[in-house]
Amino acid sequence: MKIKLSGRELWLLIGTGAIVIFYVFFLMLFSPLSKEIDSSRQQFASINQDLRTANAKAELLKNLEEGTLDKPLMKKTREEQMVEALQHISAIITNLNLDLISIRPHKEEIIVDQAKAILFDVDFIGTYGNVFRFMQALEKLPILILIDSANLKRADKGMVAVSAVLSIYY
Repeated sequence: MKIKLSGRELWLLIGTGAIVIFYVFFLMLFSPLSKEIDSSRQQFASINQDLRTANAKAELLKNLEEGTLDKPLMKKTREEQMVEALQHISAIITNLNLDLISIRPHKEEIIVDQAKAILFDVDFIGTYGNVFRFMQALEKLPILILIDSANLKRADKGMVAVSAVLSIYY
């Protein structure tokens, strides 16, 4: 059986075939590749941020080893430095209306050239703005406190729960 198609029907058939081929190409090739590219871009951004953080921390530690920091390291005992650090941290948390959950010191110390570091686990809840201000306030303290790691999780009503590890150098 031979089908006779007019010129218009033939063009409609060719156009429909082209649309079907394009749709199959889009579903089979373009869409998965697009998702993979987006995923790779997100991974790159995350790794790039980790690299910037690691470089900044390495620069701070290099300055600490060279002794060129603006903040001189005081000759204090471990206990004196812990008490001073706790006073500064609690003052910042109080001033920013953050809800302190816990502060726990680690038992071990980290020795970096001539300096030592005490590690603290700090957990608190606050708004994103106040958490950011907390991190800025740490930089302005008369003692050297670095944020080794920080995990932020969404809490109730626009709040964020922060679990951070702080290094207090003395």
